[in-house]
Amino acid sequence: VNDALIAAHDELFEGGAKEGYATEYTQYGLSITKLWGEKNNGSFGYYVNHDFVYSLTTELKKGDVVAAYSYKDAATYSDVYTFFTVVNEKKERYQLNAITFDSNFEPVAVPVANAVITVDGKETKIKTDENGEFTLPKEKPGKYLLSAVSDEQIIVPPVGELEITEEETTGSTGTGKSGSSSKSGSNSGSSTTKKTDSASKNKTDAPNTGDRSMAAVAVTGLIALGALFAARRRDA
Repeated sequence: VNDALIAAHDELFEGGAKEGYATEYTQYGLSITKLWGEKNNGSFGYYVNHDFVYSLTTELKKGDVVAAYSYKDAATYSDVYTFFTVVNEKKERYQLNAITFDSNFEPVAVPVANAVITVDGKETKIKTDENGEFTLPKEKPGKYLLSAVSDEQIIVPPVGELEITEEETTGSTGTGKSGSSSKSGSNSGSSTTKKTDSASKNKTDAPNTGDRSMAAVAVTGLIALGALFAARRRDA
């Protein structure tokens, strides 16, 4: 995980990992002390393939999705990591899920209701229902960055890249590509796509996800979800 985050900063952050990323050994082991140029009092989190992991030294496989984020709530760490899944590709039906912990402190995925879906950083009129599900209307051909915001809880903005072709506007859905990384420690709430198995030619700022809280940094491998989304991690 640590190597993936270093690589993400070297490719996408101005000044590379030397300027934007730092770690040190604490009582919890190797810990992030700076993410995307922000220190945030050492308040950071990270997931692999939308699963909770305990160490930056966790080994990765090709195609794994790594997401790291800066907590907005650095006091009680109430920020909730979220991600998209496909419910019904043909009907453009998707679901927003969050990782929480059960009575045994085991991580479990639960639906996120009443979240507003954003497209290219702009809020839409689409909201998730009680099951966390929502339907996307047909869009013009092109690539769209999908995310979500919530007034009911602090969520790490999910990131989905939707690509729609001319043919798909007449009846079929877009293809989702995984990957995201977003600025952390700022109020931009932005996200940027990055594949771990390919190099980015230009270092750029992350596109806006429309989140109202701090942003997250995520590095992801190419993971096909059969249709539209891949996931990313949250903004703090």
